[in-house]
Amino acid sequence: MGGRRSADEAGLVHELTFSTHRRVRIFEPSRCCQAFVDALRDAQGRHGFRVLGYVVMPEHVHLLVMPPPGVTVALVLKSVKLSSSRALAKILAEESPGKLHWLEVPRPQGGVEQRIWQRGGGYDRNLWSPQIIRASIQYIHMNPVRRGLCASPELWPWSSARAYAQPSEGDWVTLFEF
Repeated sequence: MGGRRSADEAGLVHELTFSTHRRVRIFEPSRCCQAFVDALRDAQGRHGFRVLGYVVMPEHVHLLVMPPPGVTVALVLKSVKLSSSRALAKILAEESPGKLHWLEVPRPQGGVEQRIWQRGGGYDRNLWSPQIIRASIQYIHMNPVRRGLCASPELWPWSSARAYAQPSEGDWVTLFEF
């Protein structure tokens, strides 16, 4: 069996990256970005995993998560992707119906459906050391800057960078101690 394997043990930090189907830029309406963040927070509340960092880009997402005992990375991904898919499809139907066409895939029984996410689990890398975790957080926070979407990480509203720059009571992101 081919493919990349990742240890799925409690206490390990996972760097997850997954893309939209055909890399369609569905996260350009801010309502879509907010819907994804809401789905992530909802999944976190249901399954108790920690979110150490995230960024929502126009056609992909980066997450740093630490699942608790008994919660697999597959469950985290399924929960986040399933709940966000429903919300995103609804928003796109209202605001960007042309994008839905690019997300269509034929159903085996006939007709079509919209696929929000590329098939598969995406990229999953275990982060074993504090130095690697710090580097990963900095990398994902710089993503929008490297793409020219903002001048500094804290200015990108769809990321945990602001939580790190200005920690506040009640933040749902678990800040990693630098």
